[in-house]
Amino acid sequence: MHERTLVLSVKPRFAAKLLEGDKTVELRRVLPRRIKAGDFLLIYATAPETRFVGFCRVAELLLDSPKALWPKVQRSAGVTRGEYLRYFGEASRAIGIQIERPIRLLDEVSLEDSRRYAPDFRPPQSFRYLSSLDEELREALSSAMQCAAAE
Repeated sequence: MHERTLVLSVKPRFAAKLLEGDKTVELRRVLPRRIKAGDFLLIYATAPETRFVGFCRVAELLLDSPKALWPKVQRSAGVTRGEYLRYFGEASRAIGIQIERPIRLLDEVSLEDSRRYAPDFRPPQSFRYLSSLDEELREALSSAMQCAAAE
């Protein structure tokens, strides 16, 4: 499962919306190089939660200018127009990662727990691939995803 899993750092408010299905498009200014439809996204909720909370699949990638992308995502991105405009600022490109099948982890993995597996673990600023993590942590997270998917 972890070969094509992207770890995304997401603000807790948006992580909750993604997992509840209220937000189906995650916005990004930078496109992860190898991401494509069918890949998994492992969601890391940033401070104050600091934990892995769930995962989902990439349904589609939406790439456009910020102005052109907004009408396509305004009902599914979980942000106001003002938040959207502030986030993209002067960017020339906007990315929308449309997700499907969000699943909350049964056993969330905290930052403290992550560091028990990999003492040097640092959550990604934006994203990184699960395959780049320490083997023990990678296996623990993959196991948590498999258990949640089996429920």
